[in-house]
Amino acid sequence: VFATQSYGVSRLGTYSYDNSIPASYRQDIFDPFQETSYGAGVSLALRSELTKGVTMEAGYRSHINMNEFYNVHGVYSQRADLDIPARAKLGLAFQASDRSWLNVSVERVLYSEIGAFASRNLPGKFLSMLGDTTSPSFSWDDLTVYSVGWAWADNKGTSWYLDFSSRTQPSPSSSILSQAIDSDLAQNAVTVGYSRRMSMSSRFNLNAAYAPAEYAFGGNILGVTTDQLNQKFELEANMTWDF
Repeated sequence: VFATQSYGVSRLGTYSYDNSIPASYRQDIFDPFQETSYGAGVSLALRSELTKGVTMEAGYRSHINMNEFYNVHGVYSQRADLDIPARAKLGLAFQASDRSWLNVSVERVLYSEIGAFASRNLPGKFLSMLGDTTSPSFSWDDLTVYSVGWAWADNKGTSWYLDFSSRTQPSPSSSILSQAIDSDLAQNAVTVGYSRRMSMSSRFNLNAAYAPAEYAFGGNILGVTTDQLNQKFELEANMTWDF
């Protein structure tokens, strides 16, 4: 698994110049800044039919150690070091009909192995409890995610799925910090997906997710993150090619 993380700002064309600087030496109005971090890990997966109509899936992805950002800092001036935690998953699928399946799964995400980053996207009431000698230790607990879902597929390459999962955001290991942020974490989420085969090697996918409460980091079910949109609903479209 190869991972990249990018951070960028456009600066919106705002600059301050000394009048003594000739116009020809001034920067262009649009001067975007972007920094990218890289990392790599290993992912292993196994799928096996235990008996007719019952299939087991198991998977593991290692901790991905990402490079630090040099110019992106948190509230307390620490560099952004946004490692991706290891995770292990076990699932069972039961054939409900000729074209549909019921799925149950449990996933363990090892957030305690990565450093906690005091992002500006965290709620103000949470950040106000950090930053001095009396502050509790800021780290994340490991998280267990439970999911149940239904999938349907025809013999022409079209499929639908519906999943309901428990909370996908970790809680702080400190009980005081956990109480401060719990109201900003969604306790469950629903995802709906549509997929259609476009050719023998390509497929179009459309996914949507809804959570009934705001996330501390913006959206996180499909990977859409922002501190501006304040969204509870996420939408994603992509094409995949097999080779």
